[in-house]
Amino acid sequence: MTYQRPTQSSSISAVLADGLGLYRAGIRSLYVPAFCLLLVIGLIQWGQIPYPHIEENAIPDAGHWLRFFATFVVSMFMFGVVIAIVHYIASGAPSGVRSPISIATRRFAVVLAVSVPYALAISIGPLVLVLLVGLSALLDLPAILATLAFFFMMLVTLVPMMYLAIALFASFIVAIAEGRGPFESLRESFGLVRGHWWRTFALLAIITAAATLISLGTNEVILFLADRFDGKPVANTVSALAYAAIYGIFWPLSACLMYGVYQDLRLRRNDVAPTT
Repeated sequence: MTYQRPTQSSSISAVLADGLGLYRAGIRSLYVPAFCLLLVIGLIQWGQIPYPHIEENAIPDAGHWLRFFATFVVSMFMFGVVIAIVHYIASGAPSGVRSPISIATRRFAVVLAVSVPYALAISIGPLVLVLLVGLSALLDLPAILATLAFFFMMLVTLVPMMYLAIALFASFIVAIAEGRGPFESLRESFGLVRGHWWRTFALLAIITAAATLISLGTNEVILFLADRFDGKPVANTVSALAYAAIYGIFWPLSACLMYGVYQDLRLRRNDVAPTT
């Protein structure tokens, strides 16, 4: 399927349709690298294991954090490769796999750098609210005071952090597609979203909801397959293969949809996204 790049900004449904068009045009190019990189993540996470299991009340050991860090690093590199492939597809330029891998390797430090403020933005607000709930229970505050404190902290932490996370979502794409530095990527993402925050929020909420449903369904399939095998090494290998095979199909869809949002925002700036 040939992808036709939009030439003007569109409605929310048209933006999502554009992302689907990118996905349909590029699934053959996206599946193999996505499968290979997801298989690596699956083997890391499953102990050959996605999301290392921590017993209740147990303190995570060094191995847990090492697997978490390795998974994060591979995930960021994988995201860079996939975004580079999507960018080539959107630009109408043949790429193969070597060029996107080369771009992701060169831009890897920038992608990691922009991931820090983004990760803080999506984690600080919820973390503060969780701590507040725990503190309220510990201090046994009256219900009215606890409720007022909850809404106050939501206004001063969760809402600003959510705003910041939405505003910075395109920094990864800018870093890969436009070759900008970390501060430039963050500033450009903020500039693209400024004035279109609610629209961007609606689009990303739809993408996140779809990805969450797919993720829940995939995890159920993986657990079902793993339970069919008694030997733990075999079960872990089957889990990793199933994780890569299923997510290899659906995970690039999120990247394509996000790139579609980025394209629409750039068109709304009356600018043309540069090609690699």
